[in-house]
Amino acid sequence: MPRRAPRLLTALALTLVGATLAACGDDDRADLPDLPVIQQAWELRDVDVFVAGTYWTRPAVWSTADLLVATSADHDAMSTTLRSIDRDGTVQWTTDLEGFPCSTSDQVGDDGTAALRLSSSRDQLSCDQLVAFDTATGTVRWQAELGALDGPYEPRTTVGAVVSTSGACGRVLRFALADGAPLREVQTYAGDRPCRGVGAFADDLVLAQPRRENADGRPTRSVLLDDSFAERWSTPRPVQATDVVSTDPLVVEAVEGPHRFLRRYDDAGRPGPPIGYDLGYTAHFRTIAHDDRTLVGAYDDAEVVHAFDLDTGELLWTRSNDRFGSTPRLLGEHDGRLVWGQPADVDQGEEGYPSDQYWITLTDLRDPTRGSTLGRLQTDDGQSGPSLTVDVDLAYVAGDLLLVPGYRFLAFDLTADTEGGSAPDGVSLVPPDRWAGVSDTDQDWAGGDVRPTEALRACTTVAPTTLDLLGLDGDLPAPISCSWYGGGAGTLAVRVTVAEGGTFEDGERTASENAARSMDGLDDTEARVVAVDGLGDAAFVADGSLSDRLGTAGPASAPTAGRSRVVVRRANVLVDVDASGFTGVAPSTVRRAALLAATDVLAGVGLDVAPPAPGTPGPVTGVGTACADLAPARGLADGPGREIGPGGEVNGCRWGTTSDGELVLVAEAVEPRPTGGVDAVTTASQLMTADDVTEVPGLGDEAWAALDESYGATTVLLAARRDNLVVTARYSAYDDASSERRQRQVEALVRQALEPGVLG
Repeated sequence: MPRRAPRLLTALALTLVGATLAACGDDDRADLPDLPVIQQAWELRDVDVFVAGTYWTRPAVWSTADLLVATSADHDAMSTTLRSIDRDGTVQWTTDLEGFPCSTSDQVGDDGTAALRLSSSRDQLSCDQLVAFDTATGTVRWQAELGALDGPYEPRTTVGAVVSTSGACGRVLRFALADGAPLREVQTYAGDRPCRGVGAFADDLVLAQPRRENADGRPTRSVLLDDSFAERWSTPRPVQATDVVSTDPLVVEAVEGPHRFLRRYDDAGRPGPPIGYDLGYTAHFRTIAHDDRTLVGAYDDAEVVHAFDLDTGELLWTRSNDRFGSTPRLLGEHDGRLVWGQPADVDQGEEGYPSDQYWITLTDLRDPTRGSTLGRLQTDDGQSGPSLTVDVDLAYVAGDLLLVPGYRFLAFDLTADTEGGSAPDGVSLVPPDRWAGVSDTDQDWAGGDVRPTEALRACTTVAPTTLDLLGLDGDLPAPISCSWYGGGAGTLAVRVTVAEGGTFEDGERTASENAARSMDGLDDTEARVVAVDGLGDAAFVADGSLSDRLGTAGPASAPTAGRSRVVVRRANVLVDVDASGFTGVAPSTVRRAALLAATDVLAGVGLDVAPPAPGTPGPVTGVGTACADLAPARGLADGPGREIGPGGEVNGCRWGTTSDGELVLVAEAVEPRPTGGVDAVTTASQLMTADDVTEVPGLGDEAWAALDESYGATTVLLAARRDNLVVTARYSAYDDASSERRQRQVEALVRQALEPGVLG
């Protein structure tokens, strides 16, 4: 999968805005066409439809060819009402259940069975009841006690012909649709012990509950089983599947080491490339629509919709889907096309209130700029303004009907003839200057400002070459969380903030002024903050201190771990990068990678930022081998020294591995700060800044020490600098020697390391 695919979003957002603005002409606001009316099909009063869906908010409604079944909930009474409604809006039956709904099955089984999970107590997390019912009559077919369910993820209830590759140690509860009889768990292979896979099979009901377990062995292969447990295909490598995204084609969440991706598998079990983003440990993807080439859906936040090519895994387009915003909102799928809804701000009415319309548009899955507007919604009482548009925030497509839950349950027929004929040719979206409600078109944008819709997922555009500096795999998809993990405890976290202007308590502020305000106080949260001139409109860097690196709270095996935080503002965009814990990477490289990550992201939204030229290098260019000519003072530590660190401009050594004492020494030839303007010697001096330490005179150009005698152990921390060579030492032991004596011994070793020609 090409790593640059996410950068398409900036060009795409501009294309969409440009396409909708094309009709504006020279007027301040585009003229809206006179759209036909999509009349209300039916309405039910006093039906409060329960809203379900963890990843994509939707009404808890099942849809068949003949009827709908809507779920209503009463939390005070801890009861649930199922209500069957035919396509004409007539209620056919109602069924009352004890318990509050937690989740509903994604579909109705071939025999008309649907299911939902209920909580028998006010603790909604219990979700301990599974109820299956006949959608034709409302009769409860069976009920199962689930007991206490563990695991980090919300269980999903699925009905129908669903298949899964499986190698994950996850718990799967399966029940026969006919009578609720428990079914055999799916068996796959994990060495000599079976692993329970995640999946469902034809005519069965499955409650999939992924969880992490420690196994003695690893899976050696993965299999795909059909409903008779016959093996359809087998892969030579294990596939850990935590969820089924699509069955035709087969797309699963596949766990591969520390990564989790969507992957497509063909009929022979061959995997396709990763699809979309790395899901990490907890994220999930919810499918909204798909065909055999395209997958459309949302991740956990559900405020951004993505479309991916199923053959290549590449991002095709992405759009904001904030239900409380004014941008087009994806409501579902109808007849192989996406259904979008969007309020339009029309001319002021006689009473001075905006008479908003709500447009319904059908577009292609692969290209949302290709489509046509079906018409505008209108209720039987003529309502098409603010009250309706608020309710439509939870609109949902069920077959041919567009359902609008609220204080009244409305349905609009997407196939009925519209009043007023067909929409004019070429109408597909509301022009941005006519979006109703709060939107970025209401802002007084300045030249160079970036709109929020132009920066969707901009944090994922870190270049592969930058990731490679930190030992991260630049060929893998970017994580949806924008936090890359690797190198032991190493983390690269990227955050992007796009500021908007407006009226605040202290007056009007532009978007750029508001972004500048957001930087106020950030330097108070970090020690060793250095402002950087010439990097964007404003910037600062903050590097991890030597005392942090030496501190007893840190991992003893990671004395060379560096940290760097870079915050850069350009126009109204703020990029915050934090790189830390990369034990196998030189601190100077960590600093350089953090800077490059910030400039990569700014370039991803069209803001090229060139950092100032690096400062002057120092006289010490490398440290060589840290242990070759050094040995600790007698009695300071036992055992021979062993090399640690990445080498080059930083290296170190560890002596002693017993409770008698451990001594760690690290030498670094500090490079000039990559943000420019500061030479290597000054950079090294800035790194020496520390709190609650004691100055050690006569040791190099500057030095400090700190003692800790808690819990019966003596710990000496010492840092010293000569030019741009920084030597740090940490000694810890349980012994009777005085801390003053131990400090003098550590000082002697550091003094030897600082001598020219020894390390650098």
